Amino acid sequence: MADSIQNEAGVLRQNSAGYFHLTWLPGSTNQTAVQQLLEKLLQQLQQTGCTRLLSDQRQLGAYKDELVSWLVVDWLPRTVATPYLQRTAILPPTQLYVRMQTTYLFEEAFSRYGLVSRTFQEQEDAIAWLLE
Repeated sequence: MADSIQNEAGVLRQNSAGYFHLTWLPGSTNQTAVQQLLEKLLQQLQQTGCTRLLSDQRQLGAYKDELVSWLVVDWLPRTVATPYLQRTAILPPTQLYVRMQTTYLFEEAFSRYGLVSRTFQEQEDAIAWLLE
């Protein structure tokens, strides 16, 4: 993987400590850009065998219902149930509605596919948990 993969939705980097770091940008409301970035993440998970993700959602915007459906019935089964992604640390969105939306998504990811995730206020705490 190059140093990073970036589009208007976010920036994806692989950390040498053994996890991927996905930083969502204000453009993360663009469904096509979000799907492209998540497909790149899935590719990298498959190629590297890395199973951990730090998802910095502080700038994340609200998703449309179509994107939420795609995540729950398409992307998550291919990513978590396989199991390419096993553990996600989340830096939560600042907007309350978006935080509620992402909480729903991660609850679905756990109940349907067993994805272990945890929310943190500090990045250092999130990284420490990922590396346990």
